[in-house]
Amino acid sequence: MFLNLFCDPQTLPLWGGEDKIILPNPNEINIGGPVQIEDTAGGFFINKANQKTIAEISKDIETQITATREQKKVWEEGDTLLKTPVLLLSSVGTLGPVEFDGGAFPQTNTCVLGPRAILEKPAVRNGKIVIRKMMNVGLSWDHRAMDANIPIEFLTQLKKNLGEPYTYLI
Repeated sequence: MFLNLFCDPQTLPLWGGEDKIILPNPNEINIGGPVQIEDTAGGFFINKANQKTIAEISKDIETQITATREQKKVWEEGDTLLKTPVLLLSSVGTLGPVEFDGGAFPQTNTCVLGPRAILEKPAVRNGKIVIRKMMNVGLSWDHRAMDANIPIEFLTQLKKNLGEPYTYLI
């Protein structure tokens, strides 16, 4: 559904050690990310997110973030998020940063997508300068698992899809 427009399983390999990359089942793309809990982090994990609508994903994330903060549940070594191919989302943009340099991600995961703050900026549309909402997105990836062409193709498609929301919001 929604995520199928954005995710190629090649973008989400799991580092399995020397010469071992684990690709996700293309029909079962998971997403997850950190949740700030005081001075540590917990996380959310949406199993088979590609089989859900954007509204269902949003509701699941909100529910899990609330529960994680209320229960103060931090990540532990055996958590699913740390051992399953997953698109990691680090939404630092909600805290205000316009730019942010990726940072570290769990050792076995190989890719982190980080949306930045949405700001009104001047842009050229149809030959005219207009004010529109714009957002930068960062992507960190592990060169042990993939060369630059795969994440660059992912970002190119992401930009195209975000610029044409009618393709997935109908």
